[in-house]
Amino acid sequence: MKVAIDIDGVISTYPQFFAALTNGLKGKAEIFILSNRDPSEQARRETEKELEKWGIWFEHLIFSGKKSKVILENGIQVVFENEDEQFMDLPKEVLVLKVREEGNFDFETGKWVYGRKTGYDIGGKE
Repeated sequence: MKVAIDIDGVISTYPQFFAALTNGLKGKAEIFILSNRDPSEQARRETEKELEKWGIWFEHLIFSGKKSKVILENGIQVVFENEDEQFMDLPKEVLVLKVREEGNFDFETGKWVYGRKTGYDIGGKE
């Protein structure tokens, strides 16, 4: 099994969970960390240190603004992501687990936050 996990808004929001998950999957799944972060070598080193501090185990660290393309090219089957735009183009065979965080969920109203591109009202019900 191949699993992809985003950093900002996902690992950064729930680092203890993702440390337990990635370490628990060691030897059972191939772990890809995907991020839109700056792909420079300096940023890569800083990101690796941050993941190490959180206790995140992984085999691949990939920086790309086109995560769907990376997921499909690598045959990734499970994705943890917080931004709808990153998984809209994935086929239904890819399991997407959306992580709730302040950027995509309004905790005061208990409602998801969508953009025009990523969602619509299917009934107007409150």
